[in-house]
Amino acid sequence: MDPCPWMTFSQETLLSMNVSTLFLNLTHEVAEQCVKDYFRQFQQPRLEDVVSSNFLVLNQMKTFFLPITCALGFVGNVTSTAIFLTKSMRRKSCIAYLTTKCLTDTFFLLALFILWLER
Repeated sequence: MDPCPWMTFSQETLLSMNVSTLFLNLTHEVAEQCVKDYFRQFQQPRLEDVVSSNFLVLNQMKTFFLPITCALGFVGNVTSTAIFLTKSMRRKSCIAYLTTKCLTDTFFLLALFILWLER
């Protein structure tokens, strides 16, 4: 169907026209379609469209974000473990807990990265 006939008018012309004059000059079908097209721009997006577009964005982010996070976390945990195992740090009692946490986090990130590779 052709675009709405009043879309070709300037805004000043539309404001000066009487609403009844405008609709009397158009057929009922064209007017109904034009009104639907006009109000469609004010409708909220459907939830399915938003969810599917958000899913696509998150899926793309997962492609790049997960391996980068795993790599940075792995490097940070290995560095922290190396620092915690130095002679001066081993004297403190909490270092055993922190070293254990770094090692378990490293194994978790390694497992997460392996799962990411398999998908």
